[in-house]
Amino acid sequence: MQLREEFEPKSKPRARTPRGSRVRRIRVGDKVLVAFGPSKVKAIVIEDRGNLGAGGRQIVAVKMPPASQWEEPRIYEIPAEEVKLTK
Repeated sequence: MQLREEFEPKSKPRARTPRGSRVRRIRVGDKVLVAFGPSKVKAIVIEDRGNLGAGGRQIVAVKMPPASQWEEPRIYEIPAEEVKLTK
């Protein structure tokens, strides 16, 4: 009996957030600000790649507007914690 208990997987306690705080996931269609060089650029989330990052971080694909009329829009995949929601 004692050996069986040693080899049973032990579940990890879930991380808790303080009461009243809500962690909002970034969603497709959200307007965000992205640090791009020394400035922040407005972008739109076009794809939620899921929790693919290190430690289960959420990765999102964002589309930034072109810098000029001759450029294509820029698309980047970045961790969701590096973007800030805007209205």
